[in-house]
Amino acid sequence: MPRTLPYITLLLLVTVLMGCAATALRPPRPDVATTTPTAAPTAGDAIPTDTARAELHVDPKSAVTATLTIVRPQATLVVSPLAVSPPPPATGAYPAPTLGAPVPSSPYPAPDAPDAGTALFPMITRSEPEADPATPHLPAIAAVTPAGFVQARGSSLVLDGEPFYFLGMNASYLMSEYFPDDEIEPIIRYLAETGGVNVIRLFYQPGKDPERFERILDLGRQYGIRFIVALQDFYFYKTQTWFDVHYKEEDLPHIRAVVPRFRDRPEILMWELMNEPGCAEGDEPKRCQQHIYNWASAVSAEIKALDPHHLVSIGALSAEGTRYHRSNYEDMHELPTVDVISLHRFVGKTSRTEMRLAAELNKPIYVGEAWESAYRKDRCEPKDGTALADRAEEIGEDLEWSFEHGLDGYLLWQHDPGAVEMGDGDKQWYCSEFTFLAGDPTYEVLREHLARIRAGEGVDDKEVDDD
Repeated sequence: MPRTLPYITLLLLVTVLMGCAATALRPPRPDVATTTPTAAPTAGDAIPTDTARAELHVDPKSAVTATLTIVRPQATLVVSPLAVSPPPPATGAYPAPTLGAPVPSSPYPAPDAPDAGTALFPMITRSEPEADPATPHLPAIAAVTPAGFVQARGSSLVLDGEPFYFLGMNASYLMSEYFPDDEIEPIIRYLAETGGVNVIRLFYQPGKDPERFERILDLGRQYGIRFIVALQDFYFYKTQTWFDVHYKEEDLPHIRAVVPRFRDRPEILMWELMNEPGCAEGDEPKRCQQHIYNWASAVSAEIKALDPHHLVSIGALSAEGTRYHRSNYEDMHELPTVDVISLHRFVGKTSRTEMRLAAELNKPIYVGEAWESAYRKDRCEPKDGTALADRAEEIGEDLEWSFEHGLDGYLLWQHDPGAVEMGDGDKQWYCSEFTFLAGDPTYEVLREHLARIRAGEGVDDKEVDDD
């Protein structure tokens, strides 16, 4: 036996012991559970759908751990890189989706398709922004819903524990910079004094004056009026691309500026995501509805994160349209961040599909716009001597049927002031075929019906018959 052999054996033993010690001291790697051993996916890699469960571990300072569950066969999901840059400032009881991340919801399912499963993605947790001397102080989020805020309880609206119903008018122009500021107070005062209006709906689009909105809310407090606030309007330029991409640049910054500033104002009855979101001419129906669903999911979650106490609704038109539109109408209103079902329709159209959906989802429902023409299209004159009285009678019948079958609110389109003196001395006519001017007999119908439903009469949840 060579003399050096014992030294070699001792050296090998020391090496083995050092390796065991290093292994014991190494921090454990996070587990990744899959059905088959695979390499960890990188950004842009496709994950086969037979992967049953994958946990993505990220820096806890930037995001929460996400779990991805995929059950649909023969499909792939591309993993996008997780953003770890500092999140934009905002507040809220719920973490809100970030601009670069997937929306925190299940993908919009195609009609008649099998269940698409769930997909929960990381959402950045964001702290209260530091005060900026140039901006007003943001009111803190109350731990519980403050008194004076209307809430949804099952299929009903309640105010401080009592049932709440509303009637009213649209006055979409109140936030328009072209409408004279000194004309706002007479309109709100008149509508309140009719005794038949307790809610006004208006549009607060990007670029409008927050100080003007503050004054409107102050007038609402003075005259006992609440407001449904549509934060966008679909018409004139929006397409499926806007709902897919451009809302991140236009819609989310607007929401983050407006909603926190006014989240402590009980004069706001609810936020609407948009007036009548839809597809433009040339949009591909299925793809467009997918983008609208993703937009509604992301934006409603953002609002709830910033303001958990105000109601949120879509501002949708109706369930009528392509099968993709109808399916999306149902799926959007099923979102947990959407509290109330909205629809727009002609006076007398009972909208049984939407009413049955409200019963199925156990959510309140309201008519955001009810239309009935009584004026000539080319001038601000009634069609004939009985047009206004006939319209008022039809509205009364519609109110009776609607509230007996579970409706919670009803707004007409719209109150107009008629001729308005502009700042330059000229007159501008605010009028259309659907106009309601001061003195319209419909206001007496609204007064009588609001008194009835406030007394608990004429309200019920009768089952809606088939179409």
